[in-house]
Amino acid sequence: HTTASFTSTAINSTNNTWTDTDVLITFTPSSTASKFVVSFGIGSAVNADADDGGYGYRIKKVQDSTTSYPSRLTDYTGVNNIHSRRYFYSSNVSSVNNWFEYDTFQGVDADSHTTSSLTYTIQCAQLNLDNNLTIGNVGNAVPQMMVMEIAN
Repeated sequence: HTTASFTSTAINSTNNTWTDTDVLITFTPSSTASKFVVSFGIGSAVNADADDGGYGYRIKKVQDSTTSYPSRLTDYTGVNNIHSRRYFYSSNVSSVNNWFEYDTFQGVDADSHTTSSLTYTIQCAQLNLDNNLTIGNVGNAVPQMMVMEIAN
């Protein structure tokens, strides 16, 4: 299963608040025993000078009107502030103004599911980047998401 084209999303300026990006994938599992390998690539841009800030990702799963966050589909441990993907601090960078990255991720969802339509959405949260983090097709990046279903 693969995704189509997407736009960019400005990430909520409230620290440690998850924001849905425009990158998602919807499909119908073939079996309740399947596991899913979820991969994504997405552009990110920090457009301000940051000192002691960063961001992280997780995947939101929606099926049968139930929202969950599979524990293996995140780069964040769930402890303290969210800057698990990228962290900027004066000791490791001199300036973060106009920083562009292409972030990639891969994880396995082995949580229970049904055979009705399932949607995964990339979410992002930031710390101390205010309104200056954009995720998606920034810097000419092509956001993409792929799910590989593994039958048992």
